[in-house]
Amino acid sequence: MNTPDRKLGLVLLSLIVVVSGCTDSSQNGSVTVSQTSGIEIMSYQATPDTLSGGQTATLQMNIKNRGGVDAQNVQAHLTNPEFGSDSGLWSVSNGAWKDGFDTLRGPNPESGQSALTRTIQWSVTAPNKNNQIPIDYSFDTDLFYKYQTQAVTQMRLVNTNSVEGQPTRTTPQIENTGGPIQLGLQATSPVIFTESGGGSTKSMPFCITMQNVGAGTPFLYNQSKVDGTAYRGVNDDITNKIKLHIETSSSFIDFSKNTVTKELIGSPPSTCVNMNASYVSTSEGSTTSPITITAEYGYRLQDSTSITLKTGP
Repeated sequence: MNTPDRKLGLVLLSLIVVVSGCTDSSQNGSVTVSQTSGIEIMSYQATPDTLSGGQTATLQMNIKNRGGVDAQNVQAHLTNPEFGSDSGLWSVSNGAWKDGFDTLRGPNPESGQSALTRTIQWSVTAPNKNNQIPIDYSFDTDLFYKYQTQAVTQMRLVNTNSVEGQPTRTTPQIENTGGPIQLGLQATSPVIFTESGGGSTKSMPFCITMQNVGAGTPFLYNQSKVDGTAYRGVNDDITNKIKLHIETSSSFIDFSKNTVTKELIGSPPSTCVNMNASYVSTSEGSTTSPITITAEYGYRLQDSTSITLKTGP
């Protein structure tokens, strides 16, 4: 028979990472999972990095997903300098947007599966300018991807008429998968019932804290747009916002809201919903209710490399 405690244990074992944020990574053999990042930019450089007008260089970015889940809809955008067909502008022959990567697998210590590394390349041609001194050009790139962090916790409900002593109330432990957004709790467990009979219900705040521990910026991912345009509209209106889903398989608790969109402001950023706990009878004594919180978000990393344009023509 699967008790609630055993079910929660199975959920914890099924997660790729069960480190609650006190360290940066977990490791099983040679496979390491970062607790504080998703995709990382391993390198970004231009070859060659010095050109004359009309010559071509390759920009190469190497990326790896070191977090706890697969990254979805991975795209990169070369944003600077200005590109165009005019001879005085840089040109990019194979498109400023790179969106053919889709899913980038993360590491899995349980199976020994390492993280995948992907290479993104652009071919850029230098403008013809009558410059008297060398000019340094910065090539700025945005890297976008869709990610999620899943956190599991449990809430205990106790009837003091059927247990010995007064239960100690503490903040429940919460365990996150690896990712740039990490979740915490501001709540207390157990929920205590003192009635020997009758079906009372207790309502209390269940508060979730959110922290951006990565090197980039989260944003509200627009699932309604097709993949090819999902990142064209990333602006201040959706930046630093994430979506939270709260779920439980328990029949003893429910929440006033199961889905919340929240901006990451405050110290720490947090959001609260009401948790309603049903009466635990004296015959039941106590029960443990597993809770899963999933944060869904897009994430943007930014990096830059440079090319020097020699004196010309």
